[in-house]
Amino acid sequence: MREKIVNKAVDLLNEQSVHNTSFRDIAAALGVSDGHVRYYFKTKEILLLEIFKQLDQEVLALAHNIEPHPDLKEVIKNQLKSAFTTMVRYRFLFYEPPASFGQFPKLQAAYKQLLHDRKTLFLSVFQELISVGFFRKDFTPDKQEKVFYALFVFSDSWIRYYTIMNNKAPDNKAILFHSEVAFGFLEEYIN
Repeated sequence: MREKIVNKAVDLLNEQSVHNTSFRDIAAALGVSDGHVRYYFKTKEILLLEIFKQLDQEVLALAHNIEPHPDLKEVIKNQLKSAFTTMVRYRFLFYEPPASFGQFPKLQAAYKQLLHDRKTLFLSVFQELISVGFFRKDFTPDKQEKVFYALFVFSDSWIRYYTIMNNKAPDNKAILFHSEVAFGFLEEYIN
């Protein structure tokens, strides 16, 4: 039941926003009482943290699946596309984080931790890809930090930008386009 609640909550949060979605809404959509939802998630913040954790785990699993491959460029492009597809599934988190974080301090702390963890992971992956000759040796730690920052800021905002400009959630064409833009941040350092 916990998984059903999370999945239904993601759907409703994407449709209605964090502010406009209540436990009653989630319960009604599932055909249960809001007390039943509260049995699994005592507060909205706990539910949001669970959803955030699920997003983090799905994206992190993609990052750990980058293996040496004859066409590593395509592997990385595909991983970016998969990550962006996953982000669209949880798009409400990218629509309204500043407002949500102010209301949910534990979510804000989780986001800050994610930023730290992602930076550590990316810098480690960059080093590994330098060692196997994928990236040039002049992809220095300073440049790596700047590329990480650009990638993170871009990936954190592209859904919001696309939705504002097109008045709809990103489709597959938008995902492909934006994942290619993200790849562009890496391209100049590839051998």
